[in-house]
Amino acid sequence: MTPRLRSYLLLGATLAIGVVLGALLVGALGQLRAGRIEGMRERDGFVRDIQGLIRPRDDAQRELLRPLIEETAARNREIIGNFNEQMRAALAELVARLEPHLDREQLERLRRFADRPPPRGNPEGPGRRGPPRKR
Repeated sequence: MTPRLRSYLLLGATLAIGVVLGALLVGALGQLRAGRIEGMRERDGFVRDIQGLIRPRDDAQRELLRPLIEETAARNREIIGNFNEQMRAALAELVARLEPHLDREQLERLRRFADRPPPRGNPEGPGRRGPPRKR
């Protein structure tokens, strides 16, 4: 094996290892972020995360801050619930407006999408996912 070939093989192996490590790191960071977002969707997730951010000095301060944070969490849930209702109403209006222009199959797909419930475990949570893509 010539020195040049050895250099190319070593360079290629280094590149391959770097690509694999980079992909693993990106995946791990994505999972970490997704887990944190999912934690915020839990009923007490907002309260827990805000308290973790503030890091109350002692139990007295924690007890003083908790009702204020819980009040904001409740208000956030109400805002998100209202938002979801408004989005559903807008989507229902869109279905009604598009109905005369769609064939039966298109209309059925659109209605199935519009009638889907919010994501499981998150009845008041933000938004909804779109329909699955066909490949």
